[in-house]
Amino acid sequence: WIYYFLVINMAFQIKWDHYLFNRYLVQTTIAALTVIFIITYGSLFNDHLRQFFSVFYFFKTQTGWYEYVRVSGTFTNPNFFAVFLVFALSVITLSGVMKIYKKYLYLLLTFALVFLTGSRTGMIGAFAIFIYVFIINLRYSSWKSLIESFLLFCSVFILSITLFNNLSRVYRTINSFTESGLSGIASLSVKYEYGLKLLTMVNDLSPIIGLGAGKGFGNYLGDSQLVSIIFSYGY
Repeated sequence: WIYYFLVINMAFQIKWDHYLFNRYLVQTTIAALTVIFIITYGSLFNDHLRQFFSVFYFFKTQTGWYEYVRVSGTFTNPNFFAVFLVFALSVITLSGVMKIYKKYLYLLLTFALVFLTGSRTGMIGAFAIFIYVFIINLRYSSWKSLIESFLLFCSVFILSITLFNNLSRVYRTINSFTESGLSGIASLSVKYEYGLKLLTMVNDLSPIIGLGAGKGFGNYLGDSQLVSIIFSYGY
């Protein structure tokens, strides 16, 4: 939360204009996405490239594109990767300086990676952005923009069917929630169980300054960044 506050606060200190927005946000996002596309898609479709890039960073998975896969791009975790991709989607959709074919190409390639991360929150965020863009175009744009938005939605729908295997995680989540409520979602149960144990330990032993930034606990920190920070540094 502190990280997000500092970054957002810094962003609001900048007097953004058309030039600054394009140069320092749109162009840098496009540059980062270009590198990520080469590494991620290259690794998915070519074994030699995957072996080459794996020398430099950790892959979440080593499976091929045709199987159920959770890509992490140049990040160490697919969920972190999804956060960046949703941010990139919002920047691209707000950009009015990109050529339309380039804009939609980057949108589709980015949206595909959101699916391939397997991040359920990422998928919700991506769809929310597209719905927002469609509503904005519906209210303020021309018929040409509406037709372009409609074609983009059709492309995303076809993409969703193509990447059906990665949606299976979403369907399992919905079924588990329907049958057992929040406790039926395995990843959420783990976060709750371990998070509660760790917070109880902090409350009993050192609620103010925490228990220190030790590395021995690893993934046992409840798979939650917020719990990890409280455990290490206290409230």
